Amino acid sequence: KDILKDWTSWNGPWPTTQKDAWIETIHSELTGKGNQHKIPIEEAIVGTIRQEGVEAGIQQYRELKRTKPEEYDFQEPRLNILGYLLLQERRYQDAIRIFQLNVEMFPDAWNAYDSLAEGYMLNGQKDLAIENYEHSLKINPGNTNAVDKLKELRGQK
Repeated sequence: KDILKDWTSWNGPWPTTQKDAWIETIHSELTGKGNQHKIPIEEAIVGTIRQEGVEAGIQQYRELKRTKPEEYDFQEPRLNILGYLLLQERRYQDAIRIFQLNVEMFPDAWNAYDSLAEGYMLNGQKDLAIENYEHSLKINPGNTNAVDKLKELRGQK
């Protein structure tokens, strides 16, 4: 039985509100196998992005991942959170760069491609949005968001 079915349609701006992320969070809490004692990487680099630009933030991300992987939480949802924060600020190009980094770090994560596609869509880059929604759907055929967005982008109902 799907106890979280009522929340599947709720896609707030934060990936951690999505069903799979909730399940992962609950599992981590119950088993004690989470990253609850690590600093979320987006908290470490958001200031750099705002002060020095997105490329400086990406450089900082790479340096911290190389030198302090035990101190920071580098899981896939972390960069998505940062990307969506930048989307909310209408910093579409910066959000796209963060989503691109997430795809680079997690090439098998359907949600990373879905978020990158959304960034492209909001930035008016329809072809790249379609390409990334299709890739997300290839990884996860159950991604109804990608199906809906592809219909929208193709002018279908």
